[in-house]
Amino acid sequence: MPVSFNKQEFSAWDIGASSIKIVWAANSGQELKINKSLEVTNSLGFTAPEEGIQVEQMQALIGSIIKEYKLPTKGIRLSLPESAVSTQIIELPNLSDAEIASSISWQAAQYLPIPNEELVTEYSILYRPPELISGAQDPNAKMRLLLIGTRKKTIANFVSFFRENGAEPAVMETQTVSLLRHFNLPDESPRTMIVNFGDSLMNVVAVNQGELVFSLSYPEAGALLTKTLISEFNLSSEQALSYKVGAGLDPNQAEGKIRTTLMPIMDMVLSNLRNADSFFASKTNTSGAERLILTGGSSALIGLIDLLAQSLKKEVVVADNFTGLTGDIPATNQLAYSIVLGLIKRRS
Repeated sequence: MPVSFNKQEFSAWDIGASSIKIVWAANSGQELKINKSLEVTNSLGFTAPEEGIQVEQMQALIGSIIKEYKLPTKGIRLSLPESAVSTQIIELPNLSDAEIASSISWQAAQYLPIPNEELVTEYSILYRPPELISGAQDPNAKMRLLLIGTRKKTIANFVSFFRENGAEPAVMETQTVSLLRHFNLPDESPRTMIVNFGDSLMNVVAVNQGELVFSLSYPEAGALLTKTLISEFNLSSEQALSYKVGAGLDPNQAEGKIRTTLMPIMDMVLSNLRNADSFFASKTNTSGAERLILTGGSSALIGLIDLLAQSLKKEVVVADNFTGLTGDIPATNQLAYSIVLGLIKRRS
């Protein structure tokens, strides 16, 4: 089904450690049309610099990309990496909107590990208890709130990456929020863990009955697999990436040596997913996730789907990211675009 939008034009950026994903989109009638989709190597190898020279290097890199690909400088939507934010889901008494707004600074001080004077917060209501038949509220009922915080300096730096190049960011949001919007799981969906297996992080987003249950990030991801091959076989980065992509976890490739070398890292990945699933079960009083949706650039690893399905005893579904979209659909690595696609689906 086509995705409908009000008429507008914008670009979405996901600055990853190994590559920067960009989608420039516009409304075409009642459908979202992609004018240009790009994946550009991040030669710097970092995502959220805090100081001096690294900030200047990122400004220069962003400027060169805007200039080379003739990208628009207005309507820019940015993804903040999970490593730069703190995300909490908290339970509160059933407060009014005004009461939430007046108490959010106090709540942030309790739940977010960032000093208040350095903190920028956003929040949204995930669940509000319904009124009783009598019209009253159950005094024991709790509402659930998504609370997100990051440092003012992080926001200022991300703005500067673009403002120094004559561009103006219009929207910033976390990867978790973008993933939720992109997949838009309805209430009747099976309990799901969205596994965004990227280069620097694996982000696990749990959804039950259409509601976010938690978001967790783990450092065991694609870059660690590459570094392991470099160390074990004394390879260059390019050679290690080639072996990882070409052989992956296939026991029939390279005499199974690549799989054998990667499995200790994959065992940690499996352990993290089992722990996340146990947490899911405890938070929902269920048996945990019924399926995994696999996305992110590193999720194309050969043999990963079979490994997850067999080890976790779960249904594993690979994201079909560009369903319902038209225009410049990338020919390769479509799994890497989930976050920017969530950003372009934002309605304001």
